[in-house]
Amino acid sequence: MVNIGKCVRVAQEMRGISSKQMAADFKTTKQQVWRWRNADDMKLSKIEELAEYFKMTLYQFLTVGDM
Repeated sequence: MVNIGKCVRVAQEMRGISSKQMAADFKTTKQQVWRWRNADDMKLSKIEELAEYFKMTLYQFLTVGDM
């Protein structure tokens, strides 16, 4: 099973994007970014949005947490 929160954390680190910057880009709060970073599951539409944000394919994003 994919740990989606870990995928978000690793992708952020790879791209050098802070939670503050990510919150601003998504027009949300740092608390919401924290929830994404610690999520066990997430709607597919949000996962696709995050993959696009990090300039990754869906497959790349879902496997980045395995690194």
